[in-house]
Amino acid sequence: MDGHGGSKASQFCRDNIVRLLEKQVTAPGQILSNLQISAVYRELDSEFLEHASANSLQDGSTCLLALIQQGQLSVASLGDSICTLIKSDSSFQRLSVEQTPQNLDEARRIY
Repeated sequence: MDGHGGSKASQFCRDNIVRLLEKQVTAPGQILSNLQISAVYRELDSEFLEHASANSLQDGSTCLLALIQQGQLSVASLGDSICTLIKSDSSFQRLSVEQTPQNLDEARRIY
């Protein structure tokens, strides 16, 4: 998490994301789908907005999640953080796309 305008939003995300991920698990050994991870992000956002409104907070946050489930890596990113995998040969692979207005898809979404 990377706070914008303060650390309250990133701290809230840190303190609540595991609870929301666990809430999505309905069976032992279940692998969370992209839809379930997206639902966690939406619920986290909704909960923080309610908390921020009640406490007059102006903070925001990025949220980058790397989740390993049964040897499978899932990456979810919200905001301008970037996930990079560094391989054993020191090469690297970018695993997420920065969501900024300079990204055409993001610019279309926000304007």
